[in-house]
Amino acid sequence: MAWSSSAQAVVLVEAPARSMTTSGCLSVGIWYQSYSGGSRRATITVSKGGTRRYKRTFRATTSWRYITPLCGKIEDLGPGTYTTRITTGGRTVAYRTRVRVTNH
Repeated sequence: MAWSSSAQAVVLVEAPARSMTTSGCLSVGIWYQSYSGGSRRATITVSKGGTRRYKRTFRATTSWRYITPLCGKIEDLGPGTYTTRITTGGRTVAYRTRVRVTNH
């Protein structure tokens, strides 16, 4: 778990899995620490091979919220290494997820 903090706000982030199969869903958790005050904004960007596949800005809530970017699309995009960047409070943290083909 990582967090982004400034003098005013804390948005906690639950990182995506480090590895998964093409049948899975990449999932990121975000939570706003209400007593901190400040911005609730969190931007999630997912890329593969330097190409952005997903970008969206969310408002973090006071209960855990799980975002599933590319769910149902990973199988189409294929195996490889995906980079998820999460920006909150002016700080960006990057996570890598290795995706392998599902064995049917």
